[in-house]
Amino acid sequence: MNLPATLCEYALSKGKFWDVYDSFFQHHPVDSAQHFALLAKFIPINLQEYSEFLTSQPLRMAETKLSHNYNLLSREDIHETPTLLINDRVYYGKLTSKDISNFIDDVSRVMLR
Repeated sequence: MNLPATLCEYALSKGKFWDVYDSFFQHHPVDSAQHFALLAKFIPINLQEYSEFLTSQPLRMAETKLSHNYNLLSREDIHETPTLLINDRVYYGKLTSKDISNFIDDVSRVMLR
């Protein structure tokens, strides 16, 4: 698991996941020091506690879940977000209201047959 993901899991264990997650995506930290600096805005960092977290059961469970989800996405050939799967049709990227309207029209035609 990479550093940003690990720090987000640590933040989750402290009830600060969304604060840290949003901060990472707003500021785009590029190295470890910047990641830890952003984390420290929301959570006092105790290095001993963080070090223990790195070998904790919750982090191992998160790594297992992440690996499972990654394998599932790879098996379904999904490599882009957002991706929606609706009635066995795959939609990549942002959906506009026109895309959704076309989907509803397509489903309606099929159902009326």
